[in-house]
Amino acid sequence: MPGVAVGLLLDPEADWTSPAWTHQFNSIWHYGLASSTHKSYDSGPRRFTRFCRDCNVLSPYPVTEKLLCYFASALANDGLAPQTIKGYLAAVRSMQISLGLPPSRDQSSLPLLKQVIDGIQRQRATGGKPTKPRLPITVTVLRRI
Repeated sequence: MPGVAVGLLLDPEADWTSPAWTHQFNSIWHYGLASSTHKSYDSGPRRFTRFCRDCNVLSPYPVTEKLLCYFASALANDGLAPQTIKGYLAAVRSMQISLGLPPSRDQSSLPLLKQVIDGIQRQRATGGKPTKPRLPITVTVLRRI
């Protein structure tokens, strides 16, 4: 492999696109995630790509918060559990990183997406029905108990 480092500085003349370096990088990058994570991350980008194609989103990357919100809503509409949706969103974030793009912020730091996920969780908990308002308990009711 051509020169890799000169002292502490990277050699600007090194061929970082050579097949040997690409293979080495891909191998190490792959081991950066557990095999179970790779398995669960396979579905997310596939679903995201299909969602973008169906919605005529031609350039989904870098991903916007609004696009993630629509994607999460579509997944909820398909009946996926909130934890599965969160996993798919993490997989899309990982895909963006693997494409060499700046990572999108974590789900918890995207306020609109967090609210959509919270809404999905609440909707699922109530079966999609609004919760019945409850009246405050009164002294009379307490005495009956």
